Amino acid sequence: MNPSEQQLLADQMNIEDSTFKEQYVTTVDGKSSLKMVADHCVLWDASTKQCTVYDARPTQCRTYPFWPQHIVTPYDWKVAALECEGISEEAPKVDSTTIMKNVVVHSVHQTGEDMLYHDMLEYLTHVDSSLLDEFENDLVQDYKRRVVYSDDSVYVQDNFLGDAPSTRSLHMKSQLGATQSEVFLDESGNLQLDRLVLDVHRAQCLPVGWMPKVKHAAVIGTGGGAVPMFLHHYIPHLKIDCIDISPHVFQVAQEYFGLSNEAPLRLLTQPGETYISDSPLDLLVVDVATASNPLVAPPTALISDEFLQQVRTLLSPNGVAVWNIIPENHDQLVGHIRRAHQMFPDVRLLQLSNHWILFASQECWKKDHPYSNLDLMQSVNPTAFPAWHSAQEFIDQ
Repeated sequence: MNPSEQQLLADQMNIEDSTFKEQYVTTVDGKSSLKMVADHCVLWDASTKQCTVYDARPTQCRTYPFWPQHIVTPYDWKVAALECEGISEEAPKVDSTTIMKNVVVHSVHQTGEDMLYHDMLEYLTHVDSSLLDEFENDLVQDYKRRVVYSDDSVYVQDNFLGDAPSTRSLHMKSQLGATQSEVFLDESGNLQLDRLVLDVHRAQCLPVGWMPKVKHAAVIGTGGGAVPMFLHHYIPHLKIDCIDISPHVFQVAQEYFGLSNEAPLRLLTQPGETYISDSPLDLLVVDVATASNPLVAPPTALISDEFLQQVRTLLSPNGVAVWNIIPENHDQLVGHIRRAHQMFPDVRLLQLSNHWILFASQECWKKDHPYSNLDLMQSVNPTAFPAWHSAQEFIDQ
């Protein structure tokens, strides 16, 4: 929100601007934004499902869903439809000129321009239509995706989104909107496996940077193979078992994401809960979600008492098990933590934007030790993960 929008909202609510800012405004990425309560805007009435300041709503709300990232491709529009009930075949049709004007207004607003929505829209009425056409052409050139592979169950696409680095991503058609794996591309379109795109993947690799020796690792839910190939790049001798229930996903990962099936990597097609390693594991990553929408991770079988007991027998004395957790609710998260803490003396969590990463080990994992693999840790960038929690914080609740 810009200052003019904040003043308009304060006037609408008949309160002082300073009071409005104190009660309703926060800072996100250096910009003023309305606070969130649970999973919705602070000015949204969940009981009536209506905006309480609709007539004075900010530009970001007025232009939604016509944001550049939502109209780039049919895929992006379908993803936006998961969150916006107004996107449907039954909804009133909006002409392309109106859509593009809203995209322009949104883009100008994002630069920090201190104007209200209607003022910006009025300004566009005096702009030559050819400039709108030029803007649309630039948008198409700067924001695009290219489908590399698609079948009944998965698709792979290359992403070229403005100034962001180019990437290749893997998606399951049963889980629209969720990115299963993603890797960087260089200017020539070659895979760059020495960096990880997703913060979830980078967090999963954190323990390796502090371990004095790493001999054997396993990844349950390999997907596109970003994590095992990243580890292989920095620790070529590391034995890595890649476990996935789908042989087809393995084929796609090998063809389009550079996943290797040569020693010291080993591809195992089986359910994760049946995996038994042939030597103690220094790192076990569990990154599997249910087929539900929205996603829930991990499935019950991969966080059960039986599986936790199995994990405890698989780990080396200094080994660390890592779970990607997307809970249905807070109680489920606490339940996972309690269950893990009953099996492992050292349990801690890392909070990400939409995920929790749970780390469990038999001995205290000393993450304040000097890095054992400096290059790997520089790529992972541990300073980007400040939101650490102990299991006890949740157990005491």
